[in-house]
Parts: sequence; C-alpha cells; structure tokens
Amino acid sequence: MHRFIYDLDMKKLFFILTISTIFCACPTPNNDSVCDRYYWHHFDIPVRFDPPDSVLHIGDTITITSQFPNKLWDQDSTDEFLFDSINFYTKCGIAKIDTFNGSQMSNSLLLFDYIIDTIKYKVSKNRITYNIKHNYNNNEYYLKFKIVPKYKGVFFFTFPSSLNTFRDLYDRQNIYAVNGECSTIYWAPGLSVNNGIGNNKEFLKLSPRKYYNTTAYNDWYRHNHIGGVHLFKVE
Repeated sequence: MHRFIYDLDMKKLFFILTISTIFCACPTPNNDSVCDRYYWHHFDIPVRFDPPDSVLHIGDTITITSQFPNKLWDQDSTDEFLFDSINFYTKCGIAKIDTFNGSQMSNSLLLFDYIIDTIKYKVSKNRITYNIKHNYNNNEYYLKFKIVPKYKGVFFFTFPSSLNTFRDLYDRQNIYAVNGECSTIYWAPGLSVNNGIGNNKEFLKLSPRKYYNTTAYNDWYRHNHIGGVHLFKVE
C-alpha cells in the first residue's frame, strides 16, 4: 500500500516536470503585456548541491542552496527583467531509484532527515515532497536547507519550480524589463543543479524501472536544465 502511494505521488511529480517542458516550449501570444514580442521568456535559476560528490555516506550533511539577484537576463540575452517580490516556490523531491534491500520503504521523507528553518522559510509538506519558498531580501532571492541520508541507495534529487505549471499562469506575477516598456506574465524559470555539470546521468541506468533507465535517461536535458536534477549514491 505504501509503495502504491509513493509511486502515485512520484508520477504526479514527474507530471509536473513533463508539463514544465511543454510549458517552456509553447510560444503563446503575449496579449496581456505591453511587450512587442510574442514568446515566452525563460530564466536560469541556480541551485547548489554540496558536496557535489557522486558518492556520499550515511550521516553526511548535504546542503541545498539557491541564490540569485532580482534582475535576470532571459536566456536569449535580449532583455534584463526585474523580479520584484515574486513568489518563488520549489518542490524538493528525492526518489530512491534502486531496490531497498527487499524492503518496501521508499518514502524519501523517511529516508532522509530534512533540516529546514521553518521560521525563516515558508514550508509545506505532502507525502513525499517539501514545498519551500525563497526568501526575498536586499534585492536578492535566497534559500538554504540541509538533508542527511539515513539509508544506502541510489537517489534522484529533483528541485523543480511550481511556476512551471499551466495552472499557475493566471496567478503569475508580472515581471518588468529594466530598460524598456515590457511587462509580461509569460515567463518560466529553469533550475539547474551545479550549473548542469556532474549530475551523474549514468546513475539512471542503475534503476530497474524503465522510467529512469530509459525515459529519463533519453530526456536528460529537460531534467538537468529545467527540473533541477542531481543523482547520487549513499554508501
């Protein structure tokens, strides 16, 4: 029963990633803004996974950090936009993609200790993920928390933004071009862990599940540059 619930929730999380790709790719007319162009603006949001080592150990402290200014250039480097008090929410999920020594326990909230300052950050939790809001202070967005593995295994860490969903579009806040008259709600963030380097794509082949060893493997760019993915072993 627990396995069924976990698989169902993970499918929901991967659905968000799939929708993110479609959402980021669709050039929808920008009718609600004063921009002259008619396409989506995409922005890179950095995430640090430290230590970045591919192999860690039970009891190691892993620090997750995301920090960026309130002015960002879009990926086409055509406009710099101001993000003024935007609600940046992210979903921290960790899937155990190998077997668990014959056990059915696979909920990452049980496999890791999460150390999050719930006074400093707005946090909510469902069965398998945490939703955490970046703090905004001194013209900068900042988020930092820690996780500590309690069991061995191969893990698929993902840090996608809830802003990459269709349902959020009509509640999306406007961003404004620093130089010009452009304001738009048609924008999407892409999260990349450690600049997209050393995120251990080959670990996907260690999973017996087709989703990981084939589907996610073949669609690595989307996971690595939009979903904020990092794979690691715990020994």
